[in-house]
Amino acid sequence: MKKAVIYTRVSSEEQIKGSSLDEQGKKCKYLIKSQDWDVGDVYQDGGRGGENIERPELQRLMSDAKEGKFDAVVVYKVDRLSRSLKDFLELQDYFTSHSVELISVLEPFDTSTPTGRLFINMLGSFAEFEHSQIKERINMGQKAYMRKGNWKGNAPYGYDVKNKKLVIKKDEAKVIKKMFKLVSERCYDTNRLTLMKLQKIVNSWDVPTKKAGNNKKESDSCFWVASTIRNILKNHVYTGVKQVNKLTKNPNKEGNKRIIKPKEEWIEIRVPAIISQEVFDRVQMALKRNSEFAWRKSKKNEDKLLAKIIYCTECGRKYTYWNAHKKQKTYYYCQGTKQNRRSNKCTASYIADYRIEEPVWNRLKEFILNPSLIEK
Repeated sequence: MKKAVIYTRVSSEEQIKGSSLDEQGKKCKYLIKSQDWDVGDVYQDGGRGGENIERPELQRLMSDAKEGKFDAVVVYKVDRLSRSLKDFLELQDYFTSHSVELISVLEPFDTSTPTGRLFINMLGSFAEFEHSQIKERINMGQKAYMRKGNWKGNAPYGYDVKNKKLVIKKDEAKVIKKMFKLVSERCYDTNRLTLMKLQKIVNSWDVPTKKAGNNKKESDSCFWVASTIRNILKNHVYTGVKQVNKLTKNPNKEGNKRIIKPKEEWIEIRVPAIISQEVFDRVQMALKRNSEFAWRKSKKNEDKLLAKIIYCTECGRKYTYWNAHKKQKTYYYCQGTKQNRRSNKCTASYIADYRIEEPVWNRLKEFILNPSLIEK
Protein backbone atom coordinates (compact mmCIF):
# COMPACT_ATOMS: atom_id res chain seq x y z
CA MET A 1 0.00 0.00 0.00
CA LYS A 2 1.18 3.51 -0.83
CA LYS A 3 2.33 5.45 2.23
CA ALA A 4 1.81 9.22 2.44
CA VAL A 5 3.00 11.65 5.11
CA ILE A 6 1.69 15.12 5.96
CA TYR A 7 3.56 18.41 6.19
CA THR A 8 1.93 21.47 7.80
CA ARG A 9 3.25 24.95 8.57
CA VAL A 10 1.94 28.22 9.98
CA SER A 11 3.88 31.46 10.40
CA SER A 12 3.69 33.62 13.53
CA GLU A 13 1.32 36.02 11.74
CA GLU A 14 -0.93 33.16 10.63
CA GLN A 15 -1.04 31.81 14.19
CA ILE A 16 -2.24 35.19 15.42
CA LYS A 17 -5.01 35.13 12.80
CA GLY A 18 -6.11 31.71 14.06
CA SER A 19 -4.69 29.49 11.31
CA SER A 20 -4.40 25.95 12.63
CA LEU A 21 -1.83 23.23 12.05
CA ASP A 22 -4.42 20.67 13.13
CA GLU A 23 -6.96 21.93 10.58
CA GLN A 24 -4.41 21.57 7.77
CA GLY A 25 -3.54 18.09 9.05
CA LYS A 26 -7.19 16.96 9.11
CA LYS A 27 -7.77 17.96 5.49
CA CYS A 28 -4.55 16.28 4.37
CA LYS A 29 -5.47 13.11 6.25
CA TYR A 30 -8.94 13.10 4.65
CA LEU A 31 -7.37 13.20 1.17
CA ILE A 32 -4.97 10.34 2.00
CA LYS A 33 -7.76 8.14 3.35
CA SER A 34 -9.95 8.90 0.33
CA GLN A 35 -7.21 7.35 -1.82
CA ASP A 36 -6.94 4.26 0.44
CA TRP A 37 -3.32 5.07 1.24
CA ASP A 38 -1.52 4.41 4.49
CA VAL A 39 -1.27 7.55 6.70
CA GLY A 40 2.28 8.15 7.89
CA ASP A 41 3.87 10.75 10.17
CA VAL A 42 2.75 14.36 10.47
CA TYR A 43 5.54 16.95 10.25
CA GLN A 44 4.56 20.28 11.84
CA ASP A 45 6.48 23.58 11.77
CA GLY A 46 4.60 26.06 13.95
CA GLY A 47 5.51 29.74 14.05
CA ARG A 48 7.87 29.37 11.08
CA GLY A 49 8.06 31.63 8.04
CA GLY A 50 8.14 30.21 4.54
CA GLU A 51 11.07 32.26 3.21
CA ASN A 52 13.69 29.53 3.71
CA ILE A 53 13.89 25.79 4.23
CA GLU A 54 15.87 25.87 7.49
CA ARG A 55 12.95 24.52 9.50
CA PRO A 56 13.36 21.57 11.90
CA GLU A 57 10.44 19.47 10.73
CA LEU A 58 11.01 20.20 7.04
CA GLN A 59 14.62 19.09 7.44
CA ARG A 60 13.41 15.88 9.12
CA LEU A 61 10.92 15.37 6.28
CA MET A 62 13.70 15.69 3.69
CA SER A 63 15.92 13.29 5.63
CA ASP A 64 13.13 10.68 5.86
CA ALA A 65 12.38 11.10 2.14
CA LYS A 66 16.02 10.33 1.37
CA GLU A 67 15.76 7.15 3.47
CA GLY A 68 12.67 6.04 1.51
CA LYS A 69 10.29 6.01 4.49
CA PHE A 70 7.25 7.08 2.42
CA ASP A 71 5.97 7.45 -1.15
CA ALA A 72 4.21 10.82 -1.06
CA VAL A 73 4.10 14.14 0.82
CA VAL A 74 0.69 15.80 1.21
CA VAL A 75 0.38 19.52 1.96
CA TYR A 76 -2.71 21.72 2.29
CA LYS A 77 -1.22 24.27 -0.17
CA VAL A 78 2.16 24.34 -1.92
CA ASP A 79 3.11 27.55 -0.10
CA ARG A 80 3.23 25.48 3.11
CA LEU A 81 6.50 24.04 1.80
CA SER A 82 7.97 27.39 0.76
CA ARG A 83 6.98 30.86 -0.37
CA SER A 84 10.24 31.19 -2.27
CA LEU A 85 10.01 29.94 -5.86
CA LYS A 86 13.69 28.99 -5.87
CA ASP A 87 13.39 26.94 -2.67
CA PHE A 88 10.10 25.40 -3.79
CA LEU A 89 11.59 24.19 -7.10
CA GLU A 90 14.60 22.78 -5.27
CA LEU A 91 12.29 20.91 -2.87
CA GLN A 92 10.24 19.59 -5.77
CA ASP A 93 13.38 18.32 -7.51
CA TYR A 94 14.61 16.83 -4.23
CA PHE A 95 11.43 14.82 -3.66
CA THR A 96 11.30 13.72 -7.31
CA SER A 97 14.91 12.51 -7.15
CA HIS A 98 13.94 10.27 -4.22
CA SER A 99 10.77 8.97 -5.93
CA VAL A 100 8.47 10.90 -3.59
CA GLU A 101 5.27 12.38 -5.03
CA LEU A 102 4.20 15.88 -3.98
CA ILE A 103 0.44 16.36 -3.49
CA SER A 104 -1.60 19.47 -2.56
CA VAL A 105 -5.14 19.33 -1.14
CA LEU A 106 -6.30 22.61 -2.70
CA GLU A 107 -4.23 22.56 -5.89
CA PRO A 108 -4.57 19.38 -7.95
CA PHE A 109 -1.65 18.87 -10.33
CA ASP A 110 0.23 16.02 -11.96
CA THR A 111 3.98 16.58 -12.07
CA SER A 112 4.41 13.68 -14.48
CA THR A 113 3.11 15.86 -17.37
CA PRO A 114 4.56 19.09 -18.87
CA THR A 115 1.26 20.88 -18.14
CA GLY A 116 1.32 19.77 -14.53
CA ARG A 117 4.93 20.91 -14.06
CA LEU A 118 4.07 24.31 -15.59
CA PHE A 119 1.07 24.61 -13.27
CA ILE A 120 3.05 23.86 -10.12
CA ASN A 121 5.75 26.36 -11.15
CA MET A 122 3.05 29.00 -11.58
CA LEU A 123 1.71 28.18 -8.11
CA GLY A 124 5.19 28.63 -6.67
CA SER A 125 5.55 32.00 -8.43
CA PHE A 126 2.18 33.20 -7.11
CA ALA A 127 3.09 32.12 -3.57
CA GLU A 128 6.35 34.11 -3.71
CA PHE A 129 4.57 37.16 -5.18
CA GLU A 130 1.83 37.03 -2.53
CA HIS A 131 4.42 36.76 0.25
CA SER A 132 6.41 39.76 -1.03
CA GLN A 133 3.19 41.80 -1.27
CA ILE A 134 2.24 40.94 2.31
CA LYS A 135 5.71 41.84 3.58
CA GLU A 136 5.63 45.17 1.74
CA ARG A 137 2.22 46.07 3.20
CA ILE A 138 3.36 45.16 6.72
CA ASN A 139 6.59 47.18 6.36
CA MET A 140 4.73 50.22 5.04
CA GLY A 141 2.25 50.03 7.91
CA GLN A 142 5.00 49.72 10.52
CA LYS A 143 6.95 52.65 9.06
CA ALA A 144 3.86 54.88 9.01
CA TYR A 145 3.15 53.87 12.62
CA MET A 146 6.69 54.77 13.74
CA ARG A 147 6.84 58.05 11.78
CA LYS A 148 3.97 59.26 13.96
CA GLY A 149 6.28 58.84 16.95
CA ASN A 150 4.53 55.68 18.13
CA TRP A 151 6.57 53.11 20.03
CA LYS A 152 6.63 49.52 18.76
CA GLY A 153 7.39 46.71 21.19
CA ASN A 154 8.23 46.63 24.89
CA ALA A 155 9.43 49.75 26.68
CA PRO A 156 13.14 49.90 27.57
CA TYR A 157 14.13 50.13 31.23
CA GLY A 158 13.34 53.63 32.47
CA TYR A 159 10.15 53.98 30.43
CA ASP A 160 6.56 52.81 30.15
CA VAL A 161 4.31 52.80 27.08
CA LYS A 162 1.15 54.90 27.38
CA ASN A 163 -1.11 55.73 24.45
CA LYS A 164 1.53 54.28 22.08
CA LYS A 165 4.18 56.73 23.37
CA LEU A 166 7.13 56.30 25.72
CA VAL A 167 6.80 58.05 29.07
CA ILE A 168 9.43 58.23 31.80
CA LYS A 169 9.06 55.80 34.70
CA LYS A 170 10.49 57.88 37.53
CA ASP A 171 11.88 55.15 39.82
CA GLU A 172 13.65 53.40 36.94
CA ALA A 173 14.86 56.69 35.44
CA LYS A 174 16.68 57.43 38.71
CA VAL A 175 18.60 54.16 38.31
CA ILE A 176 19.49 55.04 34.71
CA LYS A 177 20.81 58.46 35.75
CA LYS A 178 22.91 56.95 38.56
CA MET A 179 24.45 54.36 36.21
CA PHE A 180 25.40 56.93 33.57
CA LYS A 181 26.68 59.36 36.23
CA LEU A 182 28.98 56.77 37.81
CA VAL A 183 30.54 55.78 34.47
CA SER A 184 30.78 59.29 32.98
CA GLU A 185 32.46 60.74 36.09
CA ARG A 186 35.23 58.15 35.83
CA CYS A 187 35.61 58.34 32.07
CA TYR A 188 39.15 59.76 32.31
CA ASP A 189 40.03 58.09 35.63
CA THR A 190 42.99 55.71 35.63
CA ASN A 191 41.03 53.54 38.06
CA ARG A 192 38.51 52.30 35.51
CA LEU A 193 34.94 51.43 36.44
CA THR A 194 34.48 48.08 34.72
CA LEU A 195 31.11 46.53 34.00
CA MET A 196 31.76 43.88 36.64
CA LYS A 197 32.42 46.58 39.26
CA LEU A 198 29.35 48.51 38.15
CA GLN A 199 27.32 45.30 38.32
CA LYS A 200 28.22 44.89 42.00
CA ILE A 201 27.33 48.52 42.72
CA VAL A 202 23.95 48.30 40.96
CA ASN A 203 23.08 45.06 42.74
CA SER A 204 23.91 46.73 46.07
CA TRP A 205 21.10 49.24 45.37
CA ASP A 206 18.62 46.35 45.58
CA VAL A 207 16.47 47.62 42.70
CA PRO A 208 14.60 45.16 40.46
CA THR A 209 15.34 44.72 36.78
CA LYS A 210 12.60 45.35 34.21
CA LYS A 211 11.76 41.65 34.15
CA ALA A 212 11.53 41.36 37.93
CA GLY A 213 9.51 44.57 38.17
CA ASN A 214 6.97 43.24 35.67
CA ASN A 215 6.70 39.83 37.32
CA LYS A 216 6.52 41.19 40.87
CA LYS A 217 8.34 38.07 42.03
CA GLU A 218 11.54 37.46 43.96
CA SER A 219 13.84 35.59 41.59
CA ASP A 220 17.19 35.72 39.80
CA SER A 221 15.67 38.34 37.52
CA CYS A 222 15.91 40.77 40.48
CA PHE A 223 19.67 40.83 39.96
CA TRP A 224 21.56 42.70 37.33
CA VAL A 225 24.06 41.07 34.97
CA ALA A 226 26.84 42.90 33.15
CA SER A 227 25.34 42.36 29.68
CA THR A 228 22.06 44.05 30.71
CA ILE A 229 23.93 47.04 32.13
CA ARG A 230 26.09 47.30 29.00
CA ASN A 231 23.00 47.29 26.75
CA ILE A 232 21.48 50.11 28.80
CA LEU A 233 24.67 52.19 28.65
CA LYS A 234 24.84 51.78 24.86
CA ASN A 235 21.16 52.55 24.22
CA HIS A 236 20.83 55.97 22.55
CA VAL A 237 17.13 56.19 23.45
CA TYR A 238 18.00 57.71 26.84
CA THR A 239 19.19 60.89 25.08
CA GLY A 240 15.66 61.41 23.73
CA VAL A 241 16.09 59.95 20.23
CA LYS A 242 15.57 56.40 19.01
CA GLN A 243 16.66 55.55 15.47
CA VAL A 244 14.72 52.67 13.93
CA ASN A 245 14.53 51.04 10.49
CA LYS A 246 18.34 51.10 10.41
CA LEU A 247 19.02 47.47 9.54
CA THR A 248 18.00 45.09 6.80
CA LYS A 249 18.80 41.51 5.88
CA ASN A 250 22.11 40.98 4.12
CA PRO A 251 21.37 39.53 0.65
CA ASN A 252 24.77 37.84 0.72
CA LYS A 253 24.98 34.72 2.85
CA GLU A 254 28.56 35.57 3.84
CA GLY A 255 29.33 38.09 6.56
CA ASN A 256 26.83 39.71 8.92
CA LYS A 257 23.19 38.63 8.71
CA ARG A 258 22.04 42.26 8.87
CA ILE A 259 23.49 45.37 7.26
CA ILE A 260 22.93 49.10 7.82
CA LYS A 261 20.48 50.86 5.49
CA PRO A 262 21.22 54.27 3.90
CA LYS A 263 20.79 57.04 6.49
CA GLU A 264 17.89 58.64 4.61
CA GLU A 265 15.79 55.51 5.29
CA TRP A 266 16.24 55.72 9.05
CA ILE A 267 13.28 56.83 11.16
CA GLU A 268 13.81 58.95 14.28
CA ILE A 269 11.37 58.64 17.17
CA ARG A 270 11.50 61.48 19.69
CA VAL A 271 11.03 60.40 23.31
CA PRO A 272 11.49 62.10 26.71
CA ALA A 273 15.23 62.30 27.48
CA ILE A 274 16.68 60.91 30.72
CA ILE A 275 20.33 61.92 30.16
CA SER A 276 22.15 64.47 28.00
CA GLN A 277 24.01 63.69 24.77
CA GLU A 278 27.23 64.89 26.46
CA VAL A 279 26.92 62.34 29.27
CA PHE A 280 26.07 59.59 26.77
CA ASP A 281 29.18 60.39 24.69
CA ARG A 282 31.45 60.26 27.75
CA VAL A 283 30.02 56.87 28.71
CA GLN A 284 30.64 55.51 25.19
CA MET A 285 34.25 56.65 25.49
CA ALA A 286 34.58 54.84 28.83
CA LEU A 287 33.06 51.65 27.38
CA LYS A 288 35.49 51.83 24.47
CA ARG A 289 38.43 52.10 26.89
CA ASN A 290 37.13 49.11 28.83
CA SER A 291 36.76 47.13 25.62
CA GLU A 292 40.31 47.92 24.50
CA PHE A 293 41.68 46.89 27.89
CA ALA A 294 39.64 43.68 27.84
CA TRP A 295 41.05 42.86 24.38
CA ARG A 296 44.62 43.28 25.66
CA LYS A 297 43.77 41.12 28.64
CA SER A 298 42.26 38.43 26.42
CA LYS A 299 45.41 38.39 24.27
CA LYS A 300 47.35 37.90 27.49
CA ASN A 301 45.02 35.01 28.38
CA GLU A 302 46.09 33.22 25.21
CA ASP A 303 49.63 32.92 26.60
CA LYS A 304 48.44 30.97 29.62
CA LEU A 305 48.56 27.24 29.02
CA LEU A 306 45.07 26.23 30.18
CA ALA A 307 43.10 29.51 30.18
CA LYS A 308 39.65 29.09 28.61
CA ILE A 309 40.20 25.40 27.79
CA ILE A 310 39.53 23.81 31.18
CA TYR A 311 36.06 23.61 32.66
CA CYS A 312 34.69 23.73 36.19
CA THR A 313 33.35 20.41 37.51
CA GLU A 314 30.79 22.25 39.67
CA CYS A 315 29.07 24.55 37.15
CA GLY A 316 30.60 23.74 33.75
CA ARG A 317 31.93 27.25 33.09
CA LYS A 318 35.41 27.95 31.72
CA TYR A 319 38.41 28.67 33.91
CA THR A 320 40.45 31.81 33.33
CA TYR A 321 43.36 33.15 35.38
CA TRP A 322 44.30 35.98 37.70
CA ASN A 323 47.69 37.44 38.58
CA ALA A 324 48.10 38.22 42.27
CA HIS A 325 50.81 40.86 41.83
CA LYS A 326 51.48 41.37 45.54
CA LYS A 327 52.02 37.66 46.09
CA GLN A 328 53.65 37.28 42.66
CA LYS A 329 51.49 34.23 42.03
CA THR A 330 49.02 33.21 39.33
CA TYR A 331 45.74 31.42 39.97
CA TYR A 332 43.15 29.75 37.76
CA TYR A 333 39.54 30.45 38.74
CA CYS A 334 36.06 29.59 37.48
CA GLN A 335 34.33 32.51 35.77
CA GLY A 336 31.15 31.53 37.59
CA THR A 337 32.65 32.71 40.89
CA LYS A 338 32.36 36.28 39.57
CA GLN A 339 28.58 36.06 39.15
CA ASN A 340 26.65 38.51 41.30
CA ARG A 341 23.50 36.44 41.61
CA ARG A 342 22.20 34.90 44.78
CA SER A 343 21.84 31.61 42.95
CA ASN A 344 23.93 30.07 40.17
CA LYS A 345 27.09 31.55 41.71
CA CYS A 346 29.89 29.00 41.62
CA THR A 347 31.74 28.20 44.85
CA ALA A 348 34.75 26.48 43.28
CA SER A 349 38.10 27.40 44.83
CA TYR A 350 40.99 29.20 43.12
CA ILE A 351 43.78 26.87 41.97
CA ALA A 352 47.46 27.86 41.89
CA ASP A 353 48.74 27.53 38.32
CA TYR A 354 51.57 25.10 39.14
CA ARG A 355 49.13 22.70 40.84
CA ILE A 356 47.24 22.12 37.61
CA GLU A 357 49.68 22.95 34.80
CA GLU A 358 52.41 20.52 35.89
CA PRO A 359 50.14 17.43 36.13
CA VAL A 360 48.48 18.25 32.80
CA TRP A 361 51.81 18.82 31.07
CA ASN A 362 53.26 15.58 32.49
CA ARG A 363 50.21 13.67 31.28
CA LEU A 364 50.54 15.19 27.80
CA LYS A 365 54.18 14.10 27.64
CA GLU A 366 53.09 10.54 28.48
CA PHE A 367 50.67 10.57 25.53
CA ILE A 368 53.32 11.98 23.19
CA LEU A 369 55.93 9.40 24.22
CA ASN A 370 53.44 6.53 24.27
CA PRO A 371 50.64 7.07 21.65
CA SER A 372 49.04 3.71 22.51
CA LEU A 373 47.70 5.32 25.70
CA ILE A 374 45.38 7.47 23.57
CA GLU A 375 43.63 4.38 22.21
CA LYS A 376 42.98 3.18 25.75
